[in-house]
Amino acid sequence: MALKLDIRCGFVSALFAGFVGAAIACSSSDEQGLFHGGGGSSAHAGAGGGGATGSGGTISGNGGSGGTLFLETGTPDDAPVEACATSSATASLLPTWLQFLVDISGSMNCQPGDPPGLGCYPGDPGSKWALTRTALQSAIDTLPATTGVGVILFPYVKGGNDLCFSNQAAVPFALLDPAHKQLIQQILGSTSPQGATPTEDAYLFAVQSFTSVPDPSNKFVVLITDGMPTVAKNCQGDGSTPTPTAPLVTDAAAAAGQGIRTFVIGSPGSEQFRSDLSAMAEQGGTGPAGCTNNGPNYCHLDMTTQPDFGKAMSDALQAIASKAISCVFDVPDPGDGGKLDPDKVNVVFTPGGGGPQDVLQNTEPNCKDGWHYSPDGKQIELCEDTCKVIQADGNGKIDIQFGCKTKTTTPR
Repeated sequence: MALKLDIRCGFVSALFAGFVGAAIACSSSDEQGLFHGGGGSSAHAGAGGGGATGSGGTISGNGGSGGTLFLETGTPDDAPVEACATSSATASLLPTWLQFLVDISGSMNCQPGDPPGLGCYPGDPGSKWALTRTALQSAIDTLPATTGVGVILFPYVKGGNDLCFSNQAAVPFALLDPAHKQLIQQILGSTSPQGATPTEDAYLFAVQSFTSVPDPSNKFVVLITDGMPTVAKNCQGDGSTPTPTAPLVTDAAAAAGQGIRTFVIGSPGSEQFRSDLSAMAEQGGTGPAGCTNNGPNYCHLDMTTQPDFGKAMSDALQAIASKAISCVFDVPDPGDGGKLDPDKVNVVFTPGGGGPQDVLQNTEPNCKDGWHYSPDGKQIELCEDTCKVIQADGNGKIDIQFGCKTKTTTPR
């Protein structure tokens, strides 16, 4: 029986102060989507019995983020077999690459809420830069080794021109092993803000940097800025007069068309720039459902009204790191004209170093372990901790099996 999956993907932004989590769907036929679908034929497969680490065990526990599901039809060679099963779909993990694009213009030396130039000085432990740096270091430290990370600082890397962008990364892309984490921490710790805001040149460089990333991959720019650009493309401008922002929105839309999504964080100082930053996030593919570029529910992560900027920045970065890619996918049709029985669907996870483990259906609200159906019954959603475990295992895979009675956390 042929099985055709209509797989969808989504961002979930755990936002705050009026923001709500949202999923932005894209179909597997969209080559720029988070999920890259594949064709193939189904076969007979099922779930066997056994212990927690053997065939038919259960999965639970905590883990990190850093991957997403790559779904394609077919039957794994080593899948357990049961007579009741009629077909299966296999899922594996894709790496995620995050390019952090961070504004280190002179105004980042100011404390949140202070006007530029009044009491702003390098090294202030309460400055926007100090708080941003701490939040960045913490967020990056929690990412698993399967995540690729780069850091671009603008207008300059230490010692460069403080007006134009230097056309180099502070920390080039690499998978996040201990040495790469240490390098990022060192660079961030030794940086002092200075100079103008050449946002467009820096953003275009960030987008171009993904040419070094293997495909298929999930690719994101995370832009953090505290104000209007003051230097236009190709270093045009005096560094103090605001330059047009519309090109940034166009650039973000073009990047999204290449499969590169853009998260935007607007720090205090970007109040007059909020509509533009919101449009950039919207066109960049990360705006939550119901957001508007005119506010108050902007499409970017707006820090300008947060009473505790340090905590808000930390929350925003952690949300992007852990929730940007959600474990949600559509329940497929049987493919033979029949009706899929929702009580005969099972999810099986095979870790990179172990045997298949059943992921039990969990109907509890805000579940931590297992999986459940979406309210409309059209999607399977992995619970929070299960999602983290699966995302953290770069060599793991998911089998969605059809035809056998659904295994649940509470016997039915």
